[in-house]
Amino acid sequence: MKRAQVECTFPELKGGFAQRTGRGRGTSARIAIARAFADALKQNKKKQFHSIKAMITVITEAPKDVPVEEIQ
Repeated sequence: MKRAQVECTFPELKGGFAQRTGRGRGTSARIAIARAFADALKQNKKKQFHSIKAMITVITEAPKDVPVEEIQ
């Protein structure tokens, strides 16, 4: 499983709408990033913007049934 976090900056918006963070999980990085972007955009519903500056972080989750020592 992959976990993604997207920290978005909407430079055209004012106040608390300018900075948003979205999170998503998926079986691949592409799916996790898409869900994280959807989460961030959902927070700015009905706001018009033309540009987004984003920083994406993707990490791999360890399976819950395997101890961490065995993965490394």
